[in-house]
Amino acid sequence: MRHYRRPARQEFEYRRHGTASLIAALDVRTGEVLTEVITRNHAATFTAFLDRLDQAIPPGKEIHVVLDNGSSHTAKHTKAWLAAHPRWHVRWTPPHAS
Repeated sequence: MRHYRRPARQEFEYRRHGTASLIAALDVRTGEVLTEVITRNHAATFTAFLDRLDQAIPPGKEIHVVLDNGSSHTAKHTKAWLAAHPRWHVRWTPPHAS
């Protein structure tokens, strides 16, 4: 009697299975990392994190940030926030590069 193996099946729904979403910022000069666990990854959560960074960094400093093309980064709300904060300089990763 022969036993045939069937290929593994993959669910069509994306499930997180208890993983956490983390947002972080690295100060490349000091190596200090500011992190926050978030429940939702949307523009309002992201810009709230940017607000905390903006308040933590001395006013005279320029801020350079590298962002991917995730929906929370490219949303109109986020782009408006960045436009209202001229000391923030964004470098975008190429699409599909993350």
